[in-house]
Amino acid sequence: MSPPAHPSRVVLMLHGILLNRWFLRPLELFLRSKGHRTLNISYPSTRKRIEECASFVAERVAREMDREPFTEIDLVTHSLGGMVGRRLITLGLVPPARRLVQLVPPNRGSAMARGMREIGFYRALYGTGAGWQLGEDPEEIDRICGIPEEIEWGIVMGMASHGIRDSLLESPHDGVVSHSEMRMPGLSLPSVAIEMMHTPLQFMPEAWREVACFLDLGRFRRDEDLNL
Repeated sequence: MSPPAHPSRVVLMLHGILLNRWFLRPLELFLRSKGHRTLNISYPSTRKRIEECASFVAERVAREMDREPFTEIDLVTHSLGGMVGRRLITLGLVPPARRLVQLVPPNRGSAMARGMREIGFYRALYGTGAGWQLGEDPEEIDRICGIPEEIEWGIVMGMASHGIRDSLLESPHDGVVSHSEMRMPGLSLPSVAIEMMHTPLQFMPEAWREVACFLDLGRFRRDEDLNL
């Protein structure tokens, strides 16, 4: 693997709900091969609220800084991890962030969570913390997570022909989150869409290349820009 191109900068990687850091491990290894220093953290996504998840991650980041100092971060997140990342940046819980790449983020909350969170199965699977919060309205999501400023921020979206509860999803969507839920109204964020569903997207080399390009250049490889 190449030595870190920027020893004082770390790519903080945050997984989605129900998952752990090993789901982002293939992407992590790819980024390391491109010279990025990474910090891939598991956090209690089904047991804690977004605020608590962010505090948990911040403590882990602080311990890593004590072990091997760094002064700046980039963030690569999947799904719920994007909400945790937003809170970390806006509250200044981590070192200054340069770039944020979100994979399939429910930035406006989740219609599926709103439609299903009262069901016992949903609560048993996703918990009553962060999973429940994803069913809040966009204004509450923004209050909890904040809106990062003065960073370069891009979104990688998935594409699917159907969803688990397709009637809840506005097209286009990735089978779990609609593109309209990924965007941030009022912000013109660079974006790219890949034909893959929500969870498998993080394992796609095409997505890895887009992430690496954005981390290096602040833009995606594809010429298309969905202007989110």
